[in-house]
Amino acid sequence: MKLRNLIFPVMLVLLLGASVCYAAAPIEIRALGRNQFHFIATVDVVTIQDVIVNRGSGNSIISPAYREDLPVTLKFGDQWYVLVLGAAVREFEVRTDKKNWTFTFK
Repeated sequence: MKLRNLIFPVMLVLLLGASVCYAAAPIEIRALGRNQFHFIATVDVVTIQDVIVNRGSGNSIISPAYREDLPVTLKFGDQWYVLVLGAAVREFEVRTDKKNWTFTFK
């Protein structure tokens, strides 16, 4: 098989692989302060099923008043406000109907 006959299949595999690897998260998280956050939908519809703070270490939790909202469905641009109790947030694991996503903060 000649090299030029391989170019198209190889390019197709590379392009399909790249599109799968770089899928964007369906939400964006904005810190409003040390323990206040907005979760913003960046797709038409997303359901946040659960949020785990700091890998579930127990030193930080979502305020029970906000946890009662879960699961929460957001349409594009909608926001869900969250207050976290305890230590500063270093990481959120957000479980959605699309996939699980991890967001880190410095």
